[in-house]
Amino acid sequence: MKTMAEVIKTLENLIYYRDVEIIHNINDISLSYCDKVKAFVLKNMNSGEIQQYADIQTCSQVLAKLLNIS
Repeated sequence: MKTMAEVIKTLENLIYYRDVEIIHNINDISLSYCDKVKAFVLKNMNSGEIQQYADIQTCSQVLAKLLNIS
């Protein structure tokens, strides 16, 4: 993902295909969507820290910051 539009499209696809377990590994971060809690899940694979975001806007802003996308 190199642009904010790509980030948002990826998040929209995760919601659309929520019945299938899809995990994107980006650098040291895994990104998925958990339909059970209705949230995007970001996991730092180095520290094990897990963060959940309920909406596309918030999650896309966090991802953009982590990936240095403006």
